[in-house]
Amino acid sequence: MNSITLEGSAVTPLYAKLIWLLLILCAIVFIEPAPYDLFVLLAFGISLFTGYLRFPAYMGLPVLLIGLFVMSNVPSMLLVSSDQNVSIKYFMVTLYLIVSWLFFAGLNNRFKETVLKVIFSGYLTAAILSTVIGLLAYFHIIPTFGVLIKYGRVTGLFKDPNVFGPFLVPGVVISLHYMVTRYRNNMLIWMISFILLIVGVLLSFSRAAWGNCVLACCLYLLFPYTVSLKKKIVMISAILLIAVPIMSVVITSPNISSMFTDRFGIKKYDEDRFGTQQKALSQVIEHPLGIGPGQSEILFSYATHSLYVRVLIENGIVGFTAYISFILLTIYRAFYNAWRRGSPYHAYFAIFGACLVGIIFNSFFIDTLHWRHFWILLALPWMPNSKTI
Repeated sequence: MNSITLEGSAVTPLYAKLIWLLLILCAIVFIEPAPYDLFVLLAFGISLFTGYLRFPAYMGLPVLLIGLFVMSNVPSMLLVSSDQNVSIKYFMVTLYLIVSWLFFAGLNNRFKETVLKVIFSGYLTAAILSTVIGLLAYFHIIPTFGVLIKYGRVTGLFKDPNVFGPFLVPGVVISLHYMVTRYRNNMLIWMISFILLIVGVLLSFSRAAWGNCVLACCLYLLFPYTVSLKKKIVMISAILLIAVPIMSVVITSPNISSMFTDRFGIKKYDEDRFGTQQKALSQVIEHPLGIGPGQSEILFSYATHSLYVRVLIENGIVGFTAYISFILLTIYRAFYNAWRRGSPYHAYFAIFGACLVGIIFNSFFIDTLHWRHFWILLALPWMPNSKTI
């Protein structure tokens, strides 16, 4: 990482390296608590003493909505939950992730594009390293260590390939962004990064991650002010020219081909997922305050596998309304600033909006409430859309 200077203090270059390191650690989550969590708390603590966080007035509404969501946990946790210990533990994880959202939002408001480049660099490095390690294990170049491959799918240093795949998607979009905006500088490097991460997403064999990735990339390219149409066509043509032969070799491998065929079919656990979701939704009226954080698995003996169903049944109607309003407001801000002509950071907001829509799609098929990178993405659109504010 290049040496950077943030405003304010002699400790700042070291602090910037801490931010870069914690983003890399975001890809190591097969243990709990993850190293990332400890570094976030450390960085947050330092920021409180150094004044590195800034919260402008326009953040009042998202903070109010997320505060209402937090408060909605309390009645169901204390009065309804069948296992209060599980409920409190689950709630504390949620609360910590909200603190991480505040941290990244405040940091981006204080340092804007300067710290955003550090975040992009750290995240992209994490995605590439995780993919390389996972692919080396998948093709039997290094051992799996009982972690890197699960169910015949690339998992990296995650617990679940269904989390590993979506984690790579923002890296894919960032690589695409650098390809189309810096096509005269290191274009080949960004193209290799893009294709490598695409292969990682494919070999996670997560169907939701595939949809997430396609949706995010297409949305990013649709924003009119990111780059000219001519450059987009040139870049897409170059990608296809290189990527199609590589993908053909990868996909036509017998083992990989059979896995793709298998993944496109309906599985028994798909029926279990949808059945659990139906049970949960049928009890919303009976439990308007929710059944308590983390109680779905206890009550239904199976996870809901949907962010929306989980929040609705566990946090109640008020909590669901507050949380979904917060997400929609965040996406609206990203899209609004991405479409503003002359906006200095419109390309960044296009990345935020595209990645968020992708993960929102993903959230229909898996519970993303405790995904660390989701809360990072939710924080980024709250940076100011002006270099002078």
